[in-house]
Amino acid sequence: MTLLAGAGSLRWDDIRRCGAWDFIDCPTDFRAYPHMPNIYKGMSGGGIWAVLIAKEHGAFVIRNFALVGVTFYQSRERSKRDYLRGHFVRSIYGRAWRKFPMPAAA
Repeated sequence: MTLLAGAGSLRWDDIRRCGAWDFIDCPTDFRAYPHMPNIYKGMSGGGIWAVLIAKEHGAFVIRNFALVGVTFYQSRERSKRDYLRGHFVRSIYGRAWRKFPMPAAA
């Protein structure tokens, strides 16, 4: 198992809806993170995590985190802003919840 981690920031236009699906385009910057691979083959199904980081008493601490996406595609626009695309919150949690068997009311 390998942990691939990079930091980035999202813009509102990185999140979009198309019919019943919503998507997140997670930017990747290969220049800022040379340890990251250039190709993410085999990463479909990997998590996209939102992590809230704060600086407290001179140290960075994780304040909160959540799984916000599941990857399925990598852009090939080497001259532009590269990204990993994933299904976003509504697609993964909304669909999963509808498939979850609910117990009968008591």
